[in-house]
Amino acid sequence: WPTTGILILLLLILSFGESVLKNTISSGFNQPRTQDPRVVQAINSLRWDMWYKDAWAMLFYLSATLTLLWTFFSDKVSLKTFSISITLLLLIDIMVVDNKIIQPKKNSGRSSQLLNRSIIDRYFQHDQISKILSSDKEEPFRIYPAGQLFGETRLRAFGIESVGGYHPAKLGVYNNFLKQTNNASTLPLMSMLNVKYLLSTQPINFPGLIEVKQAKMKSGRGAIPISLYRLLNYQKRAWFAKNIEVYPDNNFPWEIIKNQLFDPKKTAFVSDNDISKSMTFSEGEIISYKNSLHTTEIETKSDSIGFLVVSEVFYPLRWNATIDGEYIEYFKTNGVIRGLVIPKGQHKIIFSYDRSSFNLGIIISLFSFFITIGMISFGYHKSRL
Repeated sequence: WPTTGILILLLLILSFGESVLKNTISSGFNQPRTQDPRVVQAINSLRWDMWYKDAWAMLFYLSATLTLLWTFFSDKVSLKTFSISITLLLLIDIMVVDNKIIQPKKNSGRSSQLLNRSIIDRYFQHDQISKILSSDKEEPFRIYPAGQLFGETRLRAFGIESVGGYHPAKLGVYNNFLKQTNNASTLPLMSMLNVKYLLSTQPINFPGLIEVKQAKMKSGRGAIPISLYRLLNYQKRAWFAKNIEVYPDNNFPWEIIKNQLFDPKKTAFVSDNDISKSMTFSEGEIISYKNSLHTTEIETKSDSIGFLVVSEVFYPLRWNATIDGEYIEYFKTNGVIRGLVIPKGQHKIIFSYDRSSFNLGIIISLFSFFITIGMISFGYHKSRL
């Protein structure tokens, strides 16, 4: 009965609360990357239409599935009828997914997910720009795609890290940083984010940039002319900051951070929730830096206590830090990256990704699967008695 009550409540909300629901859901949509209000309105309207139809579809599938389970366990339908009905329900769902995602209609606003082999092969073919970037294997670095290139996803095929990211969904702390700093558009911020190369569709004459190559680069919009530059003051992925300045709560001094005179190697900003007062630390040495998908290992050496800054997004919910095997707290630094206090001497710092929620999801999925198989088997043997 509680489940039936929830379904009825959902039905009432979808039927009579559409306007309120639309305002609530639409407020959570990410801002489209366009300034044209008509395009923004059209995109958000399409998003709402998709969400609303999918909500009705979800309600239908839940109601149908629960009804079939109730009729089966109440001995109102046979196992054969139940199996056929569930199979038909699954087939309908597959057909809907095929129509919406795999092979959508031309007027749906979606692109087909089916790609032939030749398109895939072309996607992984190098051009002059990707060859230069891929050949630089000396140490980890990121690129900065300027202007309209900021969300370009082409270079992900070669494992090249981009400040713009390769997916519109980003962590809130990083989205806020991009918003506050106009997409990290100053050279000091690019340096802080471990940017070694800048890509632009227009030539740039600016101190601190060295032109590497002008060539056409393959992109999602075809081949486009690119000017590739290397940052003169390229910053490595981790370093020791000398001066730590403390600000109340999380009110980071964005005007200072995005100033062209800001030097992230000399100064780091943290909250007074983490460090009580501003102070000066000694500059240590990064002995080694190793990075993989789920682990970052850093070996350091310092003559006295130091403050290590790591150019990775601050995300303590999933990334844990240890120093010589002991868990240690790290702090949001410069509004987006990680910082931690390192004792005197030689140490090994490891950041590791916590996969516990993912592993729990697998366990729940397997448990649900076996419970379902057990219930069907129990029902089948019960009907044979």
